[in-house]
Amino acid sequence: MSERCAFIDAENAIMPVSFQCARLGVSTSTFYAWRHRRADPSLKLRSDAELTDTICAIHTASHGVYGAPRVHAELRLGLGREVNVKRVTSLMRVAGIQGISRRPRHGCTRRRAGAVPSDDLVHRQF
Repeated sequence: MSERCAFIDAENAIMPVSFQCARLGVSTSTFYAWRHRRADPSLKLRSDAELTDTICAIHTASHGVYGAPRVHAELRLGLGREVNVKRVTSLMRVAGIQGISRRPRHGCTRRRAGAVPSDDLVHRQF
């Protein structure tokens, strides 16, 4: 929707807004609401931007190690910010930030040197 509104705004000098809105399937009220919102970002967007900057600072201070749970704990306990871990996770995903996780410690099954294999009772042929 915003792409169409941006196109209408760019072509405003050539064609009337109402004509473009009718052809692109956008109501004029939607276009004018989009144009008003674009000029004044919402409180939520400003809060998200400020919180993302704080998250980036915490992540950088941890040398890129902290993931969402530790960043959330730092926000709650260290800075006293009341924020949900899901919001922290979402903002970190949007910003492209992720912590370092350990590799899983899975070993492969190895036969002991002196082990005797069991009899094949089902006679499987591969």
